[in-house]
Amino acid sequence: MLEVPIFLENKQCFNKLNEVFEIGVPFPKGSFNLGRSLVLNNKKTNEEIPFSYEISAYWSDKSVKWAKIDFRLTLESSESVELFLGISSTRINKSNDTYISVENISDEIIVDTGNAKFHIGTKEYSPFSQVSVGKSVCLDSYSKIRCTLDNGEVYIPKVTQFLDQSKVICRGAESKKLLFSGEMVGSGAQSGLNFLSTIQFFSNSAFVKLAFTIWNPAAAIHPGGCWDLGDEGSVFFKELVVDIKEPRDANLYWKELASSTWESTVESLKIIQSGSGGKASNDNSSNGLNNALPIRKNGYRVCLSGKDIREGYRASPQIYYQGQSASGAKGFSITLEKFWQNFPKAFHREQDLFQVQLFPMMDDEPDYELQAGERKTHSMCFDFHSEKGELDWVNEPSGSTVSSSWYAKCQVFPFMGPQVKNDPLASLVVQGIDGESSFHQKRETIDEYGWRDFGEVYADHEALYQNKHESPLVSHYNNQYDAIYGYARQFVQTGDSRWFALMDELAKHVVDIDIYHTKNDRVEYNGGLFWHTDHYLDAHTCTHRTFSALNNSSSTPGQTGGGPGSEHCYTTGLMYHYYLTGDQNSKDAVVSLSNWMISSHDGAKSFLAQILSLKKYELGQLLQIVKRADPLPYRYPFTRGTGNFIVSLLDAFSVTGETFRLRRVEEIIQNTMHPSDDISRRNLDDIEVTWSYVVFLQSVAKYLFVKEGLGEIDYAYKYARASLLHYTEWMLENESAYLSRTEILEFPNDTWVAQEIRKLSLFIFAARYDKVLREQYRNRATEFLNVITGGLSESVEKHFSRIQILLLQSYGPHLWCDKGSLDFDIECDEIENIIFPDFGPAPVASIYTLTQKILKKLLFGLKHISISGEKEWLRTRT
Repeated sequence: MLEVPIFLENKQCFNKLNEVFEIGVPFPKGSFNLGRSLVLNNKKTNEEIPFSYEISAYWSDKSVKWAKIDFRLTLESSESVELFLGISSTRINKSNDTYISVENISDEIIVDTGNAKFHIGTKEYSPFSQVSVGKSVCLDSYSKIRCTLDNGEVYIPKVTQFLDQSKVICRGAESKKLLFSGEMVGSGAQSGLNFLSTIQFFSNSAFVKLAFTIWNPAAAIHPGGCWDLGDEGSVFFKELVVDIKEPRDANLYWKELASSTWESTVESLKIIQSGSGGKASNDNSSNGLNNALPIRKNGYRVCLSGKDIREGYRASPQIYYQGQSASGAKGFSITLEKFWQNFPKAFHREQDLFQVQLFPMMDDEPDYELQAGERKTHSMCFDFHSEKGELDWVNEPSGSTVSSSWYAKCQVFPFMGPQVKNDPLASLVVQGIDGESSFHQKRETIDEYGWRDFGEVYADHEALYQNKHESPLVSHYNNQYDAIYGYARQFVQTGDSRWFALMDELAKHVVDIDIYHTKNDRVEYNGGLFWHTDHYLDAHTCTHRTFSALNNSSSTPGQTGGGPGSEHCYTTGLMYHYYLTGDQNSKDAVVSLSNWMISSHDGAKSFLAQILSLKKYELGQLLQIVKRADPLPYRYPFTRGTGNFIVSLLDAFSVTGETFRLRRVEEIIQNTMHPSDDISRRNLDDIEVTWSYVVFLQSVAKYLFVKEGLGEIDYAYKYARASLLHYTEWMLENESAYLSRTEILEFPNDTWVAQEIRKLSLFIFAARYDKVLREQYRNRATEFLNVITGGLSESVEKHFSRIQILLLQSYGPHLWCDKGSLDFDIECDEIENIIFPDFGPAPVASIYTLTQKILKKLLFGLKHISISGEKEWLRTRT
């Protein structure tokens, strides 16, 4: 029986009761097929642990590639536990399955977990209209979620769609997740806000995890391509609150931290976090502009009957009700994930009403501003039949991981090998989690906390050219390279839960804040990803949206405005976040970003849009031919933008199985390069302009891995592989270190040293396929590895976010430089010894071929022409 080793570690000095674990587990191809059963056991005691699982991805042979397992387990203080997930040869015995029943009746949904029953109001969304445990009613009054806009009008969520998100659930303590969506409605004008909410239940349990997302689906006006706060597309509001009627005759207990002592009160209570509690969080913190709220009190305070009784820095409070109506000896627990990190936050008890204040009303403070296309998700945990402290684990979760050797065996990460001694990059990348320059410590520098900023990466490299006496400028480094992917790789490589936390927090930030969640702007912006804020400039009030009107210059000559662009689209980290956590939001983000890349490259379904596309691409080439020039014949540029397009399609294909995305990748590759290209025409010596060709080639290498996993060694695969090797052979003879040519670099800093890891990766990719040149490729890869380690080991810039993320993102192939430690794993002779067809000469741009492309676009535009469509297209561009 195949066994998956899983390790749990409680690093805290308190017991954790019934902690929830959700772990993404990969399987080798062909090892686990649906219909077979899984068993989860404690390795030491052999005790069987109830669990459930959902399938996240399949291999090409329809065996399971990734699954997310859910279970609950009690861990004692500082306890470590090893589990194993066994794949049994026996078939599923469905009589052992336990299912949560979901009944949709009129204006409510009733969920029965076995020992708890929940009534959910759907006409006016009420997560807990009534809750009962056994024969005891815990809550019998209507719970309400309400938002008060800046005009004082109160809006509540109205459900327009309900979905049971649960997939194939196989045995044990089943977890079920329900999704609700709709609009925030009131008696006045439309609020302009939508909402999403999930409720997760566990069988035979009264524990519930509730997530609520507030969302502004409008388009921004972004005058001049700038995205500052105060935009006309924003929605302003005063508060967002979850109201819960207190259990009758129950006593209230509270504590500020898991380690605090429980206290009881019958008075009104308020615990409010108004600042992060960090040293950089003060009245003069310029990053407070991102949250549009000045910090009047750094940290938290506790108020009883309106009077402050205590204050502190960082709170993670819990509330506990206990009494006869709260199920006797057990009670009702409430907590909010990441309370202080997402300030401002508050818990408020007044008379018989308890409030979870997701956005608390702040006296005499500016209104909250939810920018156009922006969302914010909060996650709350409730247990209606619990002991005191049963939710201590929520804000200090135990570490959980699958062994790194298992990931390597499953081959779900390219060039994922076991850890080796004397890893030459280990001392560089460990800075990400250890020491004064770790990613966690970087947050403290500019107080990278608050509801809009938490999870973000501080772009400390952008302060490189500041004067020493200046305060560090505020710069957000979210989407220039794929930090989420780099964190994910390090987590599976090392099993260190600190990498997991960085991955998880950044992924959630990107999904909510950095993606432009609208369909009402330009087609090339809708659903797109906002990239990093402008190089070497303060973000001011553009939050995470690159360009601020308060900057009168830009690091990009001639550009002081813009929006989401294909040069900065990263989906691989989000894909692995979905696989490692089962977070549906990350999967949806991968698909939506892939769709955005398609739309931004194809243009709108509009005649005028196609005319603009012709002007941008084909007409320019046509004019060059008329002038007897010889333009490159390809549709797509040889840049990272095209590479990111390919990667987004491959990742969306991986999570959906939609083959049209794979076919589109092949069309892009064949319209960007050829195995017989005259590479001298690419001008690759002009580093500032063409350096990102290596990003494109890395995307082609990723495509080859995907095709090999599918067993598709067809013409498209051979074309791409031959083209890749054509260019890597050129690199073998012509590439040199970037900083050996400082005279042609605008900013010759050590970021260029970290960029060398891309060349290293490509040489190792090529060595995998080319037996004849294998040692030459390895030698050149080793040469560039020495450039990286030698250049960065003593560098004062080596801790910078951009450098760290470059190393993390391309980490792995360097382990193959030393042929004595690891060798290549070629799966079969079919992949290693393929016979290439004659691909013919490289294409040439001609009037005939360009005319064909022009006619195709004109026909596409005419097919979709309409007066309303053309007006809408014009509206978004004025």
